[in-house]
Amino acid sequence: MSGQQGQKIYRRSLPLPEPKLRRNRFDPRKIFSLKVQVLLQAIKSGDKRKMADFIETSNTKASTRELTESIADLSVFQAVVDGLIVDNPFECTPYYQSGEETDGIVKSKEYYTAKFIFEDNDAKTVGTLSVKCPSVSAYNAAVTAVLADTALAAAIGGDCIHNSEKDTFSCTLKCHDPNSEIYYLTLTKEKARLTSYQDEAIRTKVETWADGVTALV
Repeated sequence: MSGQQGQKIYRRSLPLPEPKLRRNRFDPRKIFSLKVQVLLQAIKSGDKRKMADFIETSNTKASTRELTESIADLSVFQAVVDGLIVDNPFECTPYYQSGEETDGIVKSKEYYTAKFIFEDNDAKTVGTLSVKCPSVSAYNAAVTAVLADTALAAAIGGDCIHNSEKDTFSCTLKCHDPNSEIYYLTLTKEKARLTSYQDEAIRTKVETWADGVTALV
């Protein structure tokens, strides 16, 4: 009995190819570069379609008068402010605001700051104090209280002295002109500042008044 010998078959296994990484089609660097190019092109061509412009909605003016000498005395400063309100040299007129009648000229805001220094036995400054007050009466009361506060002086280690030359005063008056304009006059120790007006006649009135006030020359 005859038989056929089986033939052996050998197969060589080849390594599988490594998968290729797919490059990101949306390279951030290319996108950024493209945006820069578009922006530069828009600037060169003068393209302002996406730029907003400032549009003038009002045309108010401001003027400042520097005083030859500062107002050192608070009583003088207060007399100037009170005279403005009582005498009404600008001929300001009453008006209605939020359903209520308002005087033609009123105080809009004010503050008065008192300055103090503390000196030791050798007259050297060892401390300072500043007190900002909302009214003249509060200012006067604060000056009296600080000078009488011996405990504070002892804590700082010196005698308390009111350095009145360094005090600051400020009062802003809100004015309603007969032409219906509302403007502001701010008085300080060193200057008078007129703001938010349009009609030059307003500045002329204020300047004429200031020329006649000794403290504002």
